[in-house]
Amino acid sequence: MSHIEELHEQAMDLAEEAFDSRRKGRDDEARLLFQQALELERQAALGLSLSTESEPTRSILFRSASSLAFHAGDYVQAEKLAANGIAGFPPPEIEAELRSLQDDVNFHRHMSLHGLELTDYQSPLVSIHTAVVLPKVRCELASYNCLDNLADLSRNRLSD
Repeated sequence: MSHIEELHEQAMDLAEEAFDSRRKGRDDEARLLFQQALELERQAALGLSLSTESEPTRSILFRSASSLAFHAGDYVQAEKLAANGIAGFPPPEIEAELRSLQDDVNFHRHMSLHGLELTDYQSPLVSIHTAVVLPKVRCELASYNCLDNLADLSRNRLSD
């Protein structure tokens, strides 16, 4: 087994522990495990050269590292890692997944700028990939005005 494969295996073991901790409500422990897994997966991804011969492994590792950063709440790192994956020579389906991950990262980062945080259980309820209709609020595709409206609506409902 190569060093990159070892790093990846260790990262996936930690990620599995992190998801288990999150399911059990131990969010601080989960975040720490996600960060540890992220570092190992990032090292694995950076260990491959930027060449067509390294694909699709390279872009898959960057997608995985970006996803781990996302779960750790490190949106800046998640965005950078996804961009690194896209900057290579990813197959179209992996590139689409990386771009979708960037959309999710941008959405969550924008929500956090408004002081809002969605739980893992709430995240599927709101998507910037489709129009969302809520009472008195119509959100168009990928509109940050939509996010502002959602933030206002959430604040108003919390204060009621």
